Amino acid sequence: MKIDGSNHNRTPYRNHASGARLEPRLNQMDGKWSGHQLESNDGQVRQLGELVEDSGGMAEIYSVINSTDLCKISRDTHVAKDNIKNEIRILLQLGLEEGRRCRLVSSGVRLDHPFMILQLVEGHDLHHFLKGQKKPFGFTDFVLMATDLLLTIEDIHVMDIIHRDIKPKNIMYNPDNEEYYRSVSLDFGISLELGEALIDLPTSKHLQCKSGGFSPPEAADERQSVTEAFDVYSVGAIMYYCATMKNPPNVPSDLGLHPRAELNSFHKGLNDWIANCTHPLLKLRFKTAREAIDALHLIEPPEVDVWIDDFAINNNKIVNNRNYTVDTLNSSSQPFDLVIVMDSTETMEPHLFKMKQDLEQLANLLFSVYTNLKITVIGLGDYESVDILQKIDGITTRKKLENAFKKMKTIPGGGDDAEAYEFVFSILARTHRWREDALKLTLVIGDSFSHGFSNRLPYQRGAWGEEREAIVETFKQQFHLYCDRHGGHRQNDWTRFETHNFKARDNHGAKGSQIIDTNNPLLKKLHTQSETGHVHRPNIDKAICIMKDRHPEMNIHTLYCGTSPLSSKFFQYLAVRGEGVKLNLSEENDIVAALCGLVLAYDPENYELFLEELNDEQTSLLQPATTMVQTRPFE
Repeated sequence: MKIDGSNHNRTPYRNHASGARLEPRLNQMDGKWSGHQLESNDGQVRQLGELVEDSGGMAEIYSVINSTDLCKISRDTHVAKDNIKNEIRILLQLGLEEGRRCRLVSSGVRLDHPFMILQLVEGHDLHHFLKGQKKPFGFTDFVLMATDLLLTIEDIHVMDIIHRDIKPKNIMYNPDNEEYYRSVSLDFGISLELGEALIDLPTSKHLQCKSGGFSPPEAADERQSVTEAFDVYSVGAIMYYCATMKNPPNVPSDLGLHPRAELNSFHKGLNDWIANCTHPLLKLRFKTAREAIDALHLIEPPEVDVWIDDFAINNNKIVNNRNYTVDTLNSSSQPFDLVIVMDSTETMEPHLFKMKQDLEQLANLLFSVYTNLKITVIGLGDYESVDILQKIDGITTRKKLENAFKKMKTIPGGGDDAEAYEFVFSILARTHRWREDALKLTLVIGDSFSHGFSNRLPYQRGAWGEEREAIVETFKQQFHLYCDRHGGHRQNDWTRFETHNFKARDNHGAKGSQIIDTNNPLLKKLHTQSETGHVHRPNIDKAICIMKDRHPEMNIHTLYCGTSPLSSKFFQYLAVRGEGVKLNLSEENDIVAALCGLVLAYDPENYELFLEELNDEQTSLLQPATTMVQTRPFE
């Protein structure tokens, strides 16, 4: 059986069944703890083998020599340690009996790192299974999947445990098992006992729920006692995906999630059932898994699953609309350095998927027009970990671009943190190799920004008095030009932008909060204070200003894919500082059109030819770029 968080595609632990001793060696499967011996609370000493899975910012998963069990050991951060400790607490309460959940074998602490020995769980995670589906579920498959998932959460609810993080990556799914016995719940790091509230726990700030559209609205309220309806919402959100092949929005409508808003021929009974699972008000949501199951099995099946064919027809129209012609475009040998910075957290997966799906179109257009193009792709990871960035440099051919996006993976949590963005621009300003004679463009793509400083202007930490006034005045002038490019009103838009604690002292309040806990060697090298030895947060505004001072012709454009006003303000800030534009991307199908349009904006003639290939919605999306081209064409 595969254990929570591990990678079903790798089975290195099976190589150790013969009992051969594993000598520590340096290769891609070795990790920090490979070869270590850990003594757990059951008195057994286990030697760790190869690194099976690096599960994001909280833990690493290792094989155990001479065993089919796995070891999950925390990273070296307070958040990670509290997360693992809480998971141990919850799994102990669930007991050692078999069930529809991962089973704790033993636990312990090694060099101040809590760890768990967990039983394997066979199968793939549900995320992997669903991504293999190319069309919405029919009625029968929908009912089977929804019932299976509800039985899985009911299995822990009867033990008075609320999972709080039910999503496809935390469900192991084996389609070969008997019906209604295919799913197993994983990863109890932020789970709570029934009736508990985050505010009741001393580690509440380390147990926040960050699963986007799979979490109910009450997840943001630390004072709210958890109920079974919390997990019911998450199952409903998963079934929304099964109905639409789209991730659920971060915020439901006033009446819950409605698949028929995306696919109007979807079964009305199933649509209303999903809405009752995901109603934002607890009193109007199914209260228990059993109530949801009973309601589901009362729905009459249709004679034909008509929505499946309708989805195929609509999807085919979208695909055909993405076939851009490059024959009429002019090619240029002008060196061009393009950096694509992309939030790699789970809520951005639909956009990453569309980019991979349309990669041939993207690569064909870019490399046909710019024959001396060099691309760098950066995926944002967790700032506290070694994997803060997925940085793939030196992409100069179609094949290299294809391989780069194949390597890109979704990172759980952290990728939209302030520190991750700050570190990216610190790297681009201080270590990235820009070609002196090249056109330079940075594209930032994301849907959220998790720190509150996006509701303030003071990205300029450490600037005071006249120096600060000069910085703010310069930014204000840049903001006015940004308004002109976007057809905005200078004074009205500036007034809205500067509200919300505009004169707060710095990004995060107290000076002490600027110190961060990290294992990243480059972050340590660039941002360790010599006087104290502490690693301080990078300063994003300082990094952008350094980059612009060295390369004044470099622009920053942003593609904002979210709905939060505060997050939107941060992406607006980047475009202002980078003398670029911000596009509000509401439909992931348009991401390649938007990206290509922003790149082609360096050549007004090519840009106008490209616009002729787009539909009305895409042309409207690119309007700020069109204004920029018309008012300030690039040489």
